[in-house]
Amino acid sequence: MHDDAKSDQSAQSSDANPIYEMLWDCEYCGSKKLLGKTQRFCPECGAGQDPDRRYYPADNEKIAVHNHHYVGADKSCPACDHPNSGNSEYCTQCGSPMDAAKVVDTRTEQMRTEREQFARGENKKHSQKAASQAPSAPPPAPAKAKKRFWLAVIISLIAVLVFSLFFWTKEVAVEATGFSWQRLIYIDNYAPRSEGTWCNGLPRDAYQVKRERKIRDYKQIPDGQSCQTKRIDQGDGTYREQQVCKTKYRKEPIYDQYCRYKVDKWASHRSAIAKGKDKRPYWPKANLRCEGQRRVGCERERSRETAYLVQLIDTQSRKTYECELGEDIWERGQVGSYWQLKVSAVTGGERCGSLVPVAGY
Repeated sequence: MHDDAKSDQSAQSSDANPIYEMLWDCEYCGSKKLLGKTQRFCPECGAGQDPDRRYYPADNEKIAVHNHHYVGADKSCPACDHPNSGNSEYCTQCGSPMDAAKVVDTRTEQMRTEREQFARGENKKHSQKAASQAPSAPPPAPAKAKKRFWLAVIISLIAVLVFSLFFWTKEVAVEATGFSWQRLIYIDNYAPRSEGTWCNGLPRDAYQVKRERKIRDYKQIPDGQSCQTKRIDQGDGTYREQQVCKTKYRKEPIYDQYCRYKVDKWASHRSAIAKGKDKRPYWPKANLRCEGQRRVGCERERSRETAYLVQLIDTQSRKTYECELGEDIWERGQVGSYWQLKVSAVTGGERCGSLVPVAGY
């Protein structure tokens, strides 16, 4: 860099958003950290600036721009690709008209807290880019990308294989060797239950109430600001710094009264079950206590459940299965009747939804 430029490093713009020079590296002679606004040509070899090679400087390399008149992002000459000021009518490099010129690309905005890391990353990035763009050195093969690609292919193939094996079935002939049944009655009882809730929702019939103070929620209280400085590439070889602040909040607990209590109510208590291996199903006796009454210790029936099962054997492998049937087909089933059943080709598990009797059943 020029000595007079270095003397401006500590200078600050009088504007609300300070303006600084972007940097660029010459891809021809290797000169580093050239000024994006001031040095449009390399002072060592005279090569024109490539706007794609601009990058943000580190904090200790910032060059302030004073009295900057912004006319828009640079435009690349359609004839020679040299970057020109946004209001140029003719290229300062070759003299071509700028009517069809396109605006140069800009860097992604960066926050100040990431500056040092970003600056190091940018330098490395541009060094790699320069090497990849050199005519004598073609870009290296993306080994990691290839490895990720083949890993994704292998995982996909394994997923397809597992999916296929899970749904791959075969049909077998089976013989009914027996029929069984089961009937259940689920029973509730009316009894004291221990519960808890916020006291403003306490049931009217609650008793033995115990209160305690607990955190019910949190409220967000403003607690200062968190500020960062954002760097914005203006596209003309400069960038501006803009402060971005967000309100910080702290959590403050909200306390309320929580009640633990007892209340008499119906809830699941027991079940009555009957089962057999014949064709004469019946319901078990519930033996409800004080049926029809609502007082502590009384019982009531909540719901009923049935299961009608058939036991099967593979006519060739002699492997056994058990499936649930609808009551109608179960009643008509006979020991020694034949059925078709699909089973997993891998695990051998039965697919009872596929069970159908053979013709003539």
